[in-house]
Amino acid sequence: QESKHYSYYSRLYEKIAPIWKSAITDAMYARKPPAGVYTTEADIIFDSGGKLKEVVILRSCGIGEFDQVVARSWQKAHDAPNPPRELIDEAGNVHIVWSFTLTVDSSISRALRR
Repeated sequence: QESKHYSYYSRLYEKIAPIWKSAITDAMYARKPPAGVYTTEADIIFDSGGKLKEVVILRSCGIGEFDQVVARSWQKAHDAPNPPRELIDEAGNVHIVWSFTLTVDSSISRALRR
């Protein structure tokens, strides 16, 4: 299904990626996490017109601030216009499960702690 709607998902990525990358960088410097891989998985829910309705965290990365960056990033992006009709469910919503992964290696972790 993702490849069928590649252009739609690509537009979403182009919209959300710079917002999330900037916000997660700020959060990483504030939080100074230990080395590790931090993945937050969220169900992003839009109405049939592409307006953001809700962000539901399905799987936490273990750091609440990082999970909140995901929600705030989508709220800042706030819409995903022209969703493909095939993605709209019977309730008139579009659910997109999206994973956000931050990898902090030991050298980054040490640098953050200085």
